[in-house]
Amino acid sequence: MRIARPVTSLIGSRGLWNRMLETFCLFLVAACCMLIAWSQTRGDDLFDLETGAVIISMTSEYESWPALALLDNNPHTGWASHRGHVVPNTIVIELPYLFDLDSIVFDNTWAQEVDYPGISAREVEVWISRSGPEVGFEQIITVEATQGGREQFPLLGGSRARWIKLIVTSNWGSEEFTEIMELEAYGSVVGSRVVPTSVAGTYLAKLWPPVS
Repeated sequence: MRIARPVTSLIGSRGLWNRMLETFCLFLVAACCMLIAWSQTRGDDLFDLETGAVIISMTSEYESWPALALLDNNPHTGWASHRGHVVPNTIVIELPYLFDLDSIVFDNTWAQEVDYPGISAREVEVWISRSGPEVGFEQIITVEATQGGREQFPLLGGSRARWIKLIVTSNWGSEEFTEIMELEAYGSVVGSRVVPTSVAGTYLAKLWPPVS
């Protein structure tokens, strides 16, 4: 014998499902809006290999923890000093163009704090230059990077630079190493960007000595 469910029960269940679906949709829309707003605020990371940033020099780096890893957009890999050379450490970065810098980010989120407590860089001096990688530097800020965390620091107007020198003057207590896992910088280019000329094509080369 088949027993029919009351109409009111069916309507109630359907109404509950609709409310749950509506709530989920609203949550999804809000999350998308937040993501879009975040991406627009964040902009392009200037300290990124893909945007043309390069490491010019560093005072020390540890084997598989090179300074170049600061620009790979991966906070799981980073820079570490030589063992015992915790401070001072200097890193010079060159940008592809002249930029007005708005902010700089130090990310120690994935530093090896469990194995080496206090390894995260702490006080860092930020110097900038428009003249070259070795001349014309002026200090614009000293920051205290977060131990085991990421923090963004605003820069004052007039922070126009192509070369950035970072001087790490302390860490959070480790006597073995100092680490920074990732660097980021945000700002706007001064003037217009130069579009690289394509070098794709077929080339004829002469080998010497001749292949016999």
